[in-house]
Amino acid sequence: VTWLADLKDIFTFALASGSCSKLCSQALRCLRLQAFGDGAAEALLRLVRAGLTQKGACILQLDVSFCRSVSNETLKALPRLPALQVLNLDGCQDLDDEALVAVSQRCSGLQQFSLYWNVKATDKGIGRVLRAQPCGSLQELCFSGCKLLTDDTVQRIVGRSPQLQVLDLTRCPQVTDGGVLLVCESLEKLRIFRLYAMAQLSPKAFAALSGLQLLEELD
Repeated sequence: VTWLADLKDIFTFALASGSCSKLCSQALRCLRLQAFGDGAAEALLRLVRAGLTQKGACILQLDVSFCRSVSNETLKALPRLPALQVLNLDGCQDLDDEALVAVSQRCSGLQQFSLYWNVKATDKGIGRVLRAQPCGSLQELCFSGCKLLTDDTVQRIVGRSPQLQVLDLTRCPQVTDGGVLLVCESLEKLRIFRLYAMAQLSPKAFAALSGLQLLEELD
């Protein structure tokens, strides 16, 4: 929510009438917290405890990208978010595997998950998030800049996400030809595949991309 940066305004507006309360409740299903600046973590915790979000149960999308105040402890303090479909943790560089374990314990219906520019997360934490989702539910994954991610995660993606349509492995230096070949052999519905700045890959890996018959965008 970026149209009201002050939580007091949100709650006051909701009290004005039943229609206003309903409007706020609907708006809070999709949270974008960048407008709260350094107060993003505090705002998130207040919102997930509020009746307007049914204590987090009705939140569908959560975007805390580049919110520096969001930490491991913030995510560990969240309640279960059973309706959450889209989670964006881009640029939250203080988050590590501990935070991802917390995500796995609270989010079990994700369709889109983005972890751009994270240099602390490893296969262990990412794997926990992937395993927590129903097989086939994930449609879009972004791990661009996750420098510790390896072919182990790629194997997990292929095993848990056969319906995946978008995969971003830009600047993942530990992903090898084997990982790319596995994607090309297994993810038949992939439409967008990003492999920018992957100098470690050989021509053999790039040649295998021809096997992705539905591919619309390659970077």
